Amino acid sequence: MKGKPLFLLASVLIAGQLTPAASYAREEAKDTDEDGRPDQWQIFDDQQMVRIERDRDGDGKREITVFLKEGKSERAEVDRNKDGRPDMFRYYQNGQPEKESHDLNFDGRPDTWVFHKAGVKDLMIRDKNFDDAPDAWFYYGESGMKVVGFKQDTDFDGAVDRETGSIPQEETRKPWF
Repeated sequence: MKGKPLFLLASVLIAGQLTPAASYAREEAKDTDEDGRPDQWQIFDDQQMVRIERDRDGDGKREITVFLKEGKSERAEVDRNKDGRPDMFRYYQNGQPEKESHDLNFDGRPDTWVFHKAGVKDLMIRDKNFDDAPDAWFYYGESGMKVVGFKQDTDFDGAVDRETGSIPQEETRKPWF
């Protein structure tokens, strides 16, 4: 027992920060594709599942993490280019998708934002030239599958140059960084 507090202090000083230790009671691994290797992990805090992690391509790395609160999805993170950093974030309200952001060019900054109504895709905003300013808006119909309206800043000067279809008069939803 002697020397352990000093080791802990030295570890904190070397790491340069103090972070709370994970206090998860258990982790359960599952082989959902039946290839003999785990590809899904369920992490529990006491008796409640708080996170699900998935390896979707069988390389042993966990590319998808879904955070749960009271048994419902609260947030999901996906690493699509396998660099160890998430590049897609989805946020949930009452277990249904509410909004998401994507980093399509993998520069660490979101360039596509998707908004949902009652769990269905309603609006997608794109920064097509990756300058941190939105320049294309896609409005979806009731199914969330078909674009029913579109507007775009074609010359990237900050003003909409082209519109077509059904577009709401007042759009208050904005991208977030």
